[in-house]
Amino acid sequence: MPKVSIIMGIYNCASFLPVAIDSILEQTFKDWELILCDDGSKDDTYSVAKLYVDKHPDKIILLRNEKNMHLAATLNRCLSVARGEYIARMDADDRCMPKRLEIEVAFLDEHPAIDCVGCGMIVFDENGERGVRLNVEYPTRDFLVHTTPFAHPTIVMRKYVYDKIGGYTTSGKSLRCDDTELWFRFYAEGFTGYNLQEPLYYYHCLLYTSPSPRDCS
Repeated sequence: MPKVSIIMGIYNCASFLPVAIDSILEQTFKDWELILCDDGSKDDTYSVAKLYVDKHPDKIILLRNEKNMHLAATLNRCLSVARGEYIARMDADDRCMPKRLEIEVAFLDEHPAIDCVGCGMIVFDENGERGVRLNVEYPTRDFLVHTTPFAHPTIVMRKYVYDKIGGYTTSGKSLRCDDTELWFRFYAEGFTGYNLQEPLYYYHCLLYTSPSPRDCS
């Protein structure tokens, strides 16, 4: 059983995906599996992912939706086959620093009372880096009034948390705010989290494969 299952929905991201996967392969922490689920891509995303599976069949699992089901349902498919004690998130047009998993996993190992850990991000676009974004160290449910307590693609969460809250909600009412809805249920169950005050993740602030750009503010 791998220590960490990394779940990633992939959709029309053929040009970005190699950088994202390579950043996982370059992690100093090696006890992981990467679960990719293609959400009905219309470009070469699935073919690009398949090349990596062929090279690393013992590390990468590739699923495929018959039609576009959106991110929440896609991540739930990844969760359905995840075997790790911890679940890490990542988006297909981002990349991780080499020690991201090592540092986040060590934190959870050393702090059994913490259920989820996130980290800071270096925001970038086609013109380069745009700065560092950090979240408060110990966010509470009160933060949901104004913002999300964690940067969703940076988190590593204990798998039993996902099991307890039932994964992601696929209702159309939560479309494009899947992570915000997740945090409401996270806090309702009494779970706690922490944000590392260092950037371990590069966040692409424009998702070109989506009708809506990412927030770069």
